[in-house]
Amino acid sequence: CDSGGGSNDGVLPGVKAMILVKRAFETESGDHNVADGANQVIDYLRYVPGGGVYVLEPPTPSGTLRSLTDEFEGVDTAGVDVSFDASEVVFSMRHSGDDGRYHVYVAKADGSDTPRQLTMGPYDDVRPMYVPGGRIAFVTNQPYTAMGTRADEYNHSRVVTQIATISRSSGDADRHVCSQNLSHSADPFLMSDGSIGFSRWEHLGPINDLKLFRMNPDCTQMTALAGQHDKPFN
Repeated sequence: CDSGGGSNDGVLPGVKAMILVKRAFETESGDHNVADGANQVIDYLRYVPGGGVYVLEPPTPSGTLRSLTDEFEGVDTAGVDVSFDASEVVFSMRHSGDDGRYHVYVAKADGSDTPRQLTMGPYDDVRPMYVPGGRIAFVTNQPYTAMGTRADEYNHSRVVTQIATISRSSGDADRHVCSQNLSHSADPFLMSDGSIGFSRWEHLGPINDLKLFRMNPDCTQMTALAGQHDKPFN
């Protein structure tokens, strides 16, 4: 959030406040649980309550830390982003009073409203981010068709993740699910031209690697940008 200058210029010049998330990693038994085991491709089902979304203003050690999720109990978060005008925050949250899934919420960055839930359903929506056109993109394990889930070739899981988008104003009423791969799509990020970048496992015959893709916010023109291409790394 641009402050237009101020007493904190020596710390982060021109920055009035910082959005941050907290995730608990110590369970009730005292064990540490960061990613629910090394076999997790993406960390979206590791529910350990004790987290939240916060605003630190100003972004200094002595700044005021304000919670945007203090109205909920047993909070865990799975991704956060700030709107283009820095007035709003989108995040994925699961809490003790919901249906046991991660869903997408939005809230005013100044804490002036109660977070509004945008997605529902018997699946997890994580890693949300704002994209051009008044939409929000995220990762979901929603089945692509009414036939249900398909087995993931690599992990032999009944859950495969893909990219989906919703309208900022309409939420799930304007939900679009993008093309589904045989394995996980993960970690979307906004590219400088307004398109969506993301990583995706590729399984085609002897090929088993992770590539970087890009696509338009309307899910068209998925194109591989970088990856193994016979190199010994992902």
